[in-house]
Amino acid sequence: MKRDLFTLDLRYRSYLFKRIISFLTYRLTVMGRLLVLAGCLVFLMGGVILLPTFMMYTVGFFFLMIFIFSPILSYIVLPRLILDVETPVRTSAGATFYEDVTVKNKSGKDAVYVFVREDNWLVDLKQEFPQGIMIPYLYDKDEVKFRINLTAEKRGVYKLDKISVDSPFPVGVVRVGYSYKKIRKILVYPAFKPLTQFNIPVGKKLQPGGILLASNIGESTEFLGTREFREGDSPRMIHWKSWARLDKPIVKEFQEEYFCRIALLIDTFIPKKSPEGVYNDFEALLSLGASISDYLSRQEYIIDIVAAGPQIYYLQAGRSLAYLDQILDILACIDVCRQQPYSRVEPVLMEEMARVTTVVVLLLDWDDARRDFLQRIRESGVELRVIIVNSTMQSGQVAKIEDMFGPVTLIDAQTISKGMDYL
Repeated sequence: MKRDLFTLDLRYRSYLFKRIISFLTYRLTVMGRLLVLAGCLVFLMGGVILLPTFMMYTVGFFFLMIFIFSPILSYIVLPRLILDVETPVRTSAGATFYEDVTVKNKSGKDAVYVFVREDNWLVDLKQEFPQGIMIPYLYDKDEVKFRINLTAEKRGVYKLDKISVDSPFPVGVVRVGYSYKKIRKILVYPAFKPLTQFNIPVGKKLQPGGILLASNIGESTEFLGTREFREGDSPRMIHWKSWARLDKPIVKEFQEEYFCRIALLIDTFIPKKSPEGVYNDFEALLSLGASISDYLSRQEYIIDIVAAGPQIYYLQAGRSLAYLDQILDILACIDVCRQQPYSRVEPVLMEEMARVTTVVVLLLDWDDARRDFLQRIRESGVELRVIIVNSTMQSGQVAKIEDMFGPVTLIDAQTISKGMDYL
C-alpha cells in the first residue's frame, strides 16, 4: 500500500509540476513573463536598497491589477468557436501524424489572436508547435482549416479528450480560454521495417471446409473438371450438360482444400524486478512480430496470432479473414505478463494445432517452463521456428536449445531497430 501511495504521489507531483511549467511557458506570454521578472526585480531591489513602503505597495498593486484584469478581459472578448477534429485511428511509434482541424466562428463577433492546441497532460504526445497554432484573425461566419502535427514515441493506446482554445487579447499578458471536448483514441503500433524474406519450415494440411470461410483465392476449393459418376458421389455434383451429351452420369470434380496455416506465438512473460533491458527486448520483440506479420500477410497463409498479457489475445488473419491493421492493433495493446502465461496459452493454441502446419515462436528468454511448452507443441507434429530476442544471452545457451528443437535464431534489440531484409 505504501508503494501505491508513493506512486500516486509521484504522479500527482509530476502533474502539478507540468501545470506550473505550462503556466510559465504557455499561459504567460512574453510580456507576462517580463512583468513577472520586473516585479521580482522590484521586490529584490526594495529589499536591498530599502525602497519606500508606499512604492513597493504601488508597484505590487499595479502588477496585481494587470494579472487580475488581463484574463478577465481576454475571457470576455474571446468568442465561442466551433471545432471539428479528424484524428487518425492508428499510427506507428515514432512516426509523425496529423489531425485535421476546422475552426468555425458563428459567435456574432470576430476572434483575434487565438491559439489552438492539443491539451492532454496525461498523454505522452509531442506537438510540433507546443504553443499551438495561432489564428491571427477570424471573422464572424468564417472558418479556417489547418493541421496539428503530433508524434507518439511509444507504442500503446492513446486517449485524447480535449483541445484548448486560448487567447491573450486584448492585454497580451495571460492566455485564457476554454477546452473543446472531443474524445478520440489512437492505437500506436510498434515501429517495424518490412522483411523481404522470412524462412519458415512449412507444410500443408487438409482444412475441411475451413478455407471456404476464409476466401476464394489461392488453393481454395475450385472447379477442376468432370469425371464419371462413382458410388458415393453427391447428386449435387452432377454435371447435367455432360450427362446429356455423353448419355451417362458425369460429376464435377474440385481441388482439395490444402493450404499453409502458421501460428505466431508471442512471449510476454517478464518477471517482476527484471532489468530495464528486458523491457527494451520486449518492445523489440513486438516490432519483430509486426515485421513477420507484415510478411506473412503478403503471402497466401492463414495466420493465427496468439499472445498472453493481462488477457489472452487470439486472432486469425490472412486470406481475407482479417487485415494487417487488426494484427497491429493487437500488438499495440499487448502488455507484459508477470506470471507464466503458458498454461493459459496452451489450450487456445492446442485447440487449433491439428490444422496448424508451422508455429513461429518469439521468446524473450529460455527456462524450463518455455522448454516444456515448446516440447508439447513439437509433440503435436508441427514444424517449429524459434526466435529469441535477448541482448544478454550467450551463443552457448542457443546451441543447447538447437539440440532439442533445431535451428534457433538469437537476435538483440539493437539489430531489430536497425531493420533487416531477411530472417
